[in-house]
Amino acid sequence: MTQSKRKKVGRLLLLLLVSIIAAYVTNWQAVQSDGLWDFHSEELVWGRAANAIENGFWADGALLGAAWDANQQVLNVQDVADGTQSIISYVWYGRQSGLQGSIVAAIVMLACKVGIPFATTQRLLWVITAGLMVFMLVLLAGWFKREWGNAAAAGVLSCLVFCAWMQKSMANMYWLTWMMLAPMIVTAYWGHSIKTQKSWPKGSGELLLFAVIFAKFLCGYEFITTIMLASELPILYYFLTDKTVEKKKWVWTAFKIGVLELVAFALSFGVLGVQNMACQGVGYWQALQNVIEAAKFRTGSFTETKDLSAYLTDESVIRIVQDANKLDVLKSYLTSDEMIWGALGFKQLLLLTIVAIAGGKVLCKKSWKSAGTEIVILLLSTVPAISWFYIGYGHAVIHCHIDYILWNIPFLPVCMALLFKNLNEIYNACKIRRKETEAQV
Repeated sequence: MTQSKRKKVGRLLLLLLVSIIAAYVTNWQAVQSDGLWDFHSEELVWGRAANAIENGFWADGALLGAAWDANQQVLNVQDVADGTQSIISYVWYGRQSGLQGSIVAAIVMLACKVGIPFATTQRLLWVITAGLMVFMLVLLAGWFKREWGNAAAAGVLSCLVFCAWMQKSMANMYWLTWMMLAPMIVTAYWGHSIKTQKSWPKGSGELLLFAVIFAKFLCGYEFITTIMLASELPILYYFLTDKTVEKKKWVWTAFKIGVLELVAFALSFGVLGVQNMACQGVGYWQALQNVIEAAKFRTGSFTETKDLSAYLTDESVIRIVQDANKLDVLKSYLTSDEMIWGALGFKQLLLLTIVAIAGGKVLCKKSWKSAGTEIVILLLSTVPAISWFYIGYGHAVIHCHIDYILWNIPFLPVCMALLFKNLNEIYNACKIRRKETEAQV
């Protein structure tokens, strides 16, 4: 490794450390104690840790699960580690490999062996997870700074303070929401290296993207279309704006990204089948049915109540899924007043940014092509979220309190970058005009 590369790696590690320290100092991880988001899913991670402590790391196919006592109460991991309580019932969760649960289980098992209390380990894991979200937003802001300047980067960083997603879920160990942005960040910097002709080592971009997206798939398939499409957005941006690289190279890069992600999905799906097979003691294809049926549920493909009853017990909710219409679900998210940045929702932010771009076109005398391209990029940034609201409507129709966060992948960072960029340009243009007017007087 050359000295310049060592410096880059060193700066990244330092930035990661600072991000984690920032999360600790600001107590950012404590936001999830408010119970405002999907807090129950995280119990599957702690249940996995408890099961690993009592029954071994590979117990139940190394799948996530809920660990309960005789009263059907969720067990505290510390009680299991101390031997004061035993797992009476473990309900495994076979719809994802649960990589996050396995990593947490390994850390908790090691911590318990050396005498570190579970509460301390749990808080540390929350801090690291929150810190990783800060790290991702800072990296994303760095890319926007290179493309659109300091104001755009400030717009992205504003999400750390004003974004509802950051205020409710960034420390959640089940969702690991920072991983939803990671593939896009990889392709953004990969694309920048192609544009500037400062190529990464051969195959490193492909390898890094594969590793990141594969890890994400092992941690869950929720929002899969959103995450995959978001990773294509930086390359599409360069295709539309870059004049130094042949268009076919951007097309080829986008194609490779799609193929790599599909291969990663297929491989993770295969791993999950093996885990279900080990857990259930059945053949491979029979084990996969649990995963396939979950996918049907996500896309609203069930037609009979008996099929849905494996996933839902509330008949009124089952009826909602059965009666859901793709277009109606999509419309509900497009017209929702759910606040995603400060007191503003999707509709307000979209309109405000378009007005700012139009204002920048007039006051800054930008070309129609430049302003039009920015609007196109803004609109394209909504497609990843829209894809899940439409394709995964069976999930979106009953998870409104969760799925609105998809406006953050990558619409909100793109929107705030464009908004701050254009407002800054308008401010500078007005300041220049005022000085010119004062000089004439």
